[in-house]
Amino acid sequence: TTTSTTLFMDPALMDPTLIAAAAAGIAGSAAGWASRSVEITDLQSQSETTNQQLLEIQSELKATKIEYQAKKGGYEEALYEMDAEFEGQTDEIQKVYEQKLEDTRVELRLDYKV
Repeated sequence: TTTSTTLFMDPALMDPTLIAAAAAGIAGSAAGWASRSVEITDLQSQSETTNQQLLEIQSELKATKIEYQAKKGGYEEALYEMDAEFEGQTDEIQKVYEQKLEDTRVELRLDYKV
């Protein structure tokens, strides 16, 4: 370290005005950061509040999603049951129609002795 020793001994750097200016700059910087600490604390608080609100919204969204999935499942089940009932009714209607058709054929054969 000759260079570092030389810097401390350099008369241009030992100027009291420069030393006072440097000290004032450092003090001003510290004061600036100190005054911003209130703002930083406020921003951190707002960030925590916003994060909490986001977590609540996510929780509500999850609950709503579960609720709608359950409703969807109920609607799908009801639709399946209605479809099965309709198919059963259709099968019954077809059987009744085919029986009437057969009865009509028998009557016509007897009437016309075909």
